[in-house]
Amino acid sequence: MDKDGLLRTGILAVQSGDMQRARIFLARAIQNDRSSDQAWLWLSRALTDKEQRRKCLTEALRLNPENAFARDELDALNSTGPTSSIRNASNQESSDLPEEGITAAPLDLSDNPAEQPRKRRLKPIVLGMVAGVIISITFGGFLLLNGLLGEPGFRILELLNFAHTQQIAGSAATLPPIWTRTPSPPPSPTRTPVTPSPSPAPTATLLYQDRYATAQPQISRLMDRMGGLECATVINAWSNIIEFLPEYGPAYYWRAKEVKCDTGARGDVNAYVETMYTVLEDINTAIELDPDATGDYFLLRSDVFNSLASTYDLRSDRDYLSSFALDDIQRAVQLGSSNPLSSRDIAFQLTYLNRCQEAITETKRLQRLILPGEAPSAGIETAFASAYLCLGQYTAALASIERAITILPSEPRRYTRAMVLYALGRSSEARAELDDLIAAEPTYGGYRYHLRALIQMDSGDPDAARSDLLMGFLNSWGDACLPALVQGLVTLDSGDTDNAVDFFRYAESTCSSSSRPIWDRALRELAKLDAAPLTAETSLTVTPAPAAKPIDYDTSPNNLPQPPAIEKSYLQGTGVMEFRGPAHITMHLSSAQPIEVTRVFAMEIEIEPGIIPTGNQVTIYLLSPENGFWSMYPWSGESIQVIQPERFVYPDGGLYLSTMVDGEGVTIIDNVRVHLKVLSKNLGQITLGEDL
Repeated sequence: MDKDGLLRTGILAVQSGDMQRARIFLARAIQNDRSSDQAWLWLSRALTDKEQRRKCLTEALRLNPENAFARDELDALNSTGPTSSIRNASNQESSDLPEEGITAAPLDLSDNPAEQPRKRRLKPIVLGMVAGVIISITFGGFLLLNGLLGEPGFRILELLNFAHTQQIAGSAATLPPIWTRTPSPPPSPTRTPVTPSPSPAPTATLLYQDRYATAQPQISRLMDRMGGLECATVINAWSNIIEFLPEYGPAYYWRAKEVKCDTGARGDVNAYVETMYTVLEDINTAIELDPDATGDYFLLRSDVFNSLASTYDLRSDRDYLSSFALDDIQRAVQLGSSNPLSSRDIAFQLTYLNRCQEAITETKRLQRLILPGEAPSAGIETAFASAYLCLGQYTAALASIERAITILPSEPRRYTRAMVLYALGRSSEARAELDDLIAAEPTYGGYRYHLRALIQMDSGDPDAARSDLLMGFLNSWGDACLPALVQGLVTLDSGDTDNAVDFFRYAESTCSSSSRPIWDRALRELAKLDAAPLTAETSLTVTPAPAAKPIDYDTSPNNLPQPPAIEKSYLQGTGVMEFRGPAHITMHLSSAQPIEVTRVFAMEIEIEPGIIPTGNQVTIYLLSPENGFWSMYPWSGESIQVIQPERFVYPDGGLYLSTMVDGEGVTIIDNVRVHLKVLSKNLGQITLGEDL
C-alpha cells in the first residue's frame, strides 16, 4: 500500500471509530512520508493523551502553518490545560478528546478540506493497546512511544530517544525502581445480545423430556447445517435453544466453540479477554451439565485457558493458566477427541510450561508411532524444535525446525528458525529471514519487528532498532520479553542504568521457553549490572477452578475411549464436507451389515475434490484403537494406499477417519471413500465401500 493509501485507510479508521487500526496505518503513513501534515493531523485524532496530541498538532503546523484545522484543534486543546500521560493507580480512564470545538476533515488530501462533524469515538479501555506515536523531526529525530498495554496494573513505557542528547521534559513516563504487577481477573462478564444469558427454565409443568423432544428437530437441523452458516447465525441459534432448554449441556459447548472460533486474537485486548471468560463460563456449564462430555469439551477449555494466558505478560500468570490447559489436554486425549492433533498438543504444552525434557520424551514417543513409509510430521518436528529451544540446545532445534519447514513451511516455523539462528550467532541469516517475513505480511505480528530490532541494536544501528520497536508495538498487544529487552538496551545506551535494570528485570520475568535466547540474554544483562531478577508470584485465580489432576482411565490397548464423530457408512462415504479456513471433520465409518473382522488385507482412500483453493493442504488422519495415535496421510491428488491398515480397523469393521484442511478460504470436498478389503467370520472376504 502506498503512502496515500495508508493515509486514506487511517482516516477511514478514525471516522469509523477504530482508533487502534487508525494509529497503525497513520504511523506507517508518517514513516513513509514525514512531511505530511494531514497524517500528523489525523494521528492526533486517533490518540487520547493530550500531550501526545499536542505534539502531533504542533508538527502538523510546523509542516504547514496554513493548516487551519490543526491550528483550531491545537488552540482548543491548549485551552483545556495540560494533563499527565500516566493513568493513576486505580486505572481510571484518562480524559477523552474534547467533545466540543473539534471538527474533522473529511477523506480529502487537499490542504483545505471542507469541515464535517467528527464521529464520536469509543472511550479508551484500561486494557488498551498502544496509546500513541510521536515522531518529532524538530528535535533531530526524537521518537517516543507511550503504551498502555495489557491488563490492570500495566505501566506506560519510556523508550526510543533518537538523539541521545536531549529529552523533552514530561514527555515520557518511567518504570518504578522495581515494577511488579497486581493483576486480577476481570469481573464476571455479562453476555452481549448475541450470546444472551440463559433464561429461567420454563414452567415446572413442562418437563425437560418434553422440551427436549420439541427442540430436537431444530437441534438436528442446526448440527447438519453448522458448517455452512455464518458464526453469528449459529451463535444465535444455540442461544435460542439454551433459552428454551437451559439444562441441555451440548448447547453450551457448541455456542462456546462458535464464539471461540469467531474471536481472533486481535483488536482490543480487554474485549478479547472478556469474550474468553464468557466462553469459559459456557464450557464449564457444558461440562457440568453433560454427563457424556467428550474430550472435545476439555480440548476447547484448554484452548480458552491458553488464549487467556496469551494476554498476560508475567510468566507466573501465564504458567498458572497454562497448567489448567495441560490438565484439560490430557483429559481430552484420555476421553477421546475428534481433533487428530490433540495428542501432539501435550508436548507443546509441556514446553510452554518449561518442562522441556518431558516434552522431548513425549515427542519421541509420538515419533516412534510413525511407521517407515508414512509421511513425516511437520508438527512433531516443530514440537522437537520447541523443546530443544526450551533446553537451549540450539543446533538440535535448528535441525528439527529445518525438517519441519521442508515438510510444511509456515510463518511461525520460519520465525522459530530466525530465533534459533540468532541464538547460534548467525544474526545476518536471522535478519534475512525476518526481512522476508515482514515484507510478505507487514502487519502479521509485532514479534518479528522486535527480534529484528534486537539484531539491529546489536549491530550498532539504534535508530533502525527504534523504528522496528515502534512497528512492533503497533502490531502487538504487549511489551513483554523481547521488546522489553530491546528497550533496556536502548535505555542503557543512553546512559540510564537504573531504568535499564527495570526493563531487563521485566524482560526476564515475562520471557517464555519459546524465547529462551532472549530470556538468557536478559539474565546476562542483569548480571553485568550486578542486579537480581524479579521474584514474581501470580495473583490470578480461576473460579470455579477445574480439577488439578487428570481423570484416571484404562488406557490399555483396545480399551481407549472412542472420539466423538459423525456416523457414516463405508458405502456412502463421508459425503460433501465444507471447511472454512483451517479445520477438521471427523467421521466413524461402519459396515452396513454386522460383521466380525478377522483379517485386514488392504485399505485404499479416494478423495473426490470439490473446491480446493491453491495452496490448501488436505490430509487424512486414521485413528489406532491400540494406542490412540492418529496416523497422517497427506493427499497429493492420487488415491492413498494405507500402510499396515489392520492398525486402524476395529473388530466390528469400524474406522475413525478425520479429514483436515490446512489453509485459508472455503474448501469443499465432495466425498472421501474408503475401500477396505477384509476377511469376516460371517461374510468371508469382502470389500467394504463397495456393494456387497
